[in-house]
Amino acid sequence: MVKELLIPKLLPNTGSAYYKLQRRLALDLPILGVSVLLSLDKNKVACSDLLYTASPISTLLHKMEEDGIICKEVRIALGVAAPTPMRALKAEALLRGKKLSDELLEEVANTASQEARPRDSIRGEAWYRKDMIRVLVKRMAMKSIERVVRPTETLFPERPW
Repeated sequence: MVKELLIPKLLPNTGSAYYKLQRRLALDLPILGVSVLLSLDKNKVACSDLLYTASPISTLLHKMEEDGIICKEVRIALGVAAPTPMRALKAEALLRGKKLSDELLEEVANTASQEARPRDSIRGEAWYRKDMIRVLVKRMAMKSIERVVRPTETLFPERPW
């Protein structure tokens, strides 16, 4: 019997995103699931206007790198990327404590893909899952950053088409 469940409070300036890759939208088992949680150190930002601009996140990454915004905490979870759900611990260690940059996010996505041990199944082949991990880890990291930068925007999922 579970008597107590403790969930640690998230750090300030934390955003997260999850994507379930599937063939259909209704009750379909996933081909892959990718979740990213990032906590940023926004105190180092010299210009507070950076965080409230309408520019896309991809263009803000360069400015974030210049301002020295670092990733305080990160968690990357992958579903259907190994025999059981897993955390991409090497990819997390690569990002934790570093300045955010587009190149770093690419490297983190590649590392997460290399860490994964997907299997072929009727829903998807291992090579496809590895390629999609590379794509989706970066996208979910960008979405997490966007949710830190623009916390008041709607959090409803966007259609991929």
